[in-house]
Amino acid sequence: IRLVHGCNLSEGRLEIFYQNRWGTICDDKFDIVAAHIACRQLGYSQAERFKCCGYFGQGNGRIWMDNLVCHGNESSLHECSHNGWSIHNCNHQEDVGIICIKIQLRLQNGKTHYEGRLEILNNGEWGTVCSDYFDELAANVACRQLGYVGALDYACCARFGLGGGPIWLDDIRCNGSERSLIECSMRPFSCSDCDHFQDVGLICKKIRLVGSNDTQTGRLEIYANNQWGTVCDDLFQVDEAGVACRELGYANAKAVHSASEFGSGTGPIWLDNVFCQGNETSLLDCSYKALGRHDCSHSEDVGISCFAVNPDIRLANGGSFYGRIEIKYNNVWGTLCDNHFDIRDAKVICRQLGFMEAHRIQSYGPGTGPIYIDELNCRGYESNIFQCSHNGFEKHNCYHRQDVGVECLPCM
Repeated sequence: IRLVHGCNLSEGRLEIFYQNRWGTICDDKFDIVAAHIACRQLGYSQAERFKCCGYFGQGNGRIWMDNLVCHGNESSLHECSHNGWSIHNCNHQEDVGIICIKIQLRLQNGKTHYEGRLEILNNGEWGTVCSDYFDELAANVACRQLGYVGALDYACCARFGLGGGPIWLDDIRCNGSERSLIECSMRPFSCSDCDHFQDVGLICKKIRLVGSNDTQTGRLEIYANNQWGTVCDDLFQVDEAGVACRELGYANAKAVHSASEFGSGTGPIWLDNVFCQGNETSLLDCSYKALGRHDCSHSEDVGISCFAVNPDIRLANGGSFYGRIEIKYNNVWGTLCDNHFDIRDAKVICRQLGFMEAHRIQSYGPGTGPIYIDELNCRGYESNIFQCSHNGFEKHNCYHRQDVGVECLPCM
């Protein structure tokens, strides 16, 4: 297909090539859905509008299609229904035309490439997006269009500074499945009642998990310099996995998987020797060799498993404020090994259970079921034990005679 007799390449009379001849399409039943399909087939994002009645001049030759009806999921006009090739009751005064939109997005004025004020290039001019009705669904669409996996957060009220130029989009409402912001419902382009104090900003997710059917598990990949790459498993432990899991929107890390357990990635190995304190909001806030510098191969690509929500804990075989520490996972209660368990770990557990402080570490007999955590190592300021480092969930060399317990100080 092609567009002819428009003022620019993105508009014109719609023509289709069939049986070695160019011909036109009748405007009967032609609607914006069919226009969207045609524009996407031509490489544009979406249709702005369509024009009936030979608006871009009358064609000549065959009228190839009439009563064209598309549903919106087609990849080309050939997949839409119509009367049949060259079967019509039209003349060239009914030749349909379309006006397409090809927009480009960027993030401006952020501290990193994955955050900033959302801007749109339209007709050669950069402009902004108003925050009216802009929500998480719209943010996810925009971040995916930018090449990320989704949005970590969005911000109204010019958080990333005031833009300049037109405010191109306003009152955006998305259902979340759109491939482009232009597919969402909105006011017509540049018809906004906003000012630049309402410019919307985005923080996009720049990490993802791949190689697993479980969305909470997989090979860890980083988006940098417009390309996805992997993370080397050197020095990568539960602390680092916890930062990545929380950045992905999960509660905490369950385990680290080394040696390309979820398959070898391709592209750059972006991070090596990652070391996190545990309180960072992003993996890129941790220390590591310079981006892209490493001594690894893809056989060392690291994977992680995350908890969607933190497991429950309780004190068993004691009283209301003392007992054996037990953890519930997949509806099964298990225990915690005493290897390297100290008062800092006990303090975190007692606070997690709602008590003021830990009084002492004590044994309250062997438990049953899995031993979930070994080598727990808390710094003491964590809000729950799943933010602390450990060997990995259900990775241990313990027996139930090593099940640890605590006595907490009850609230006064």
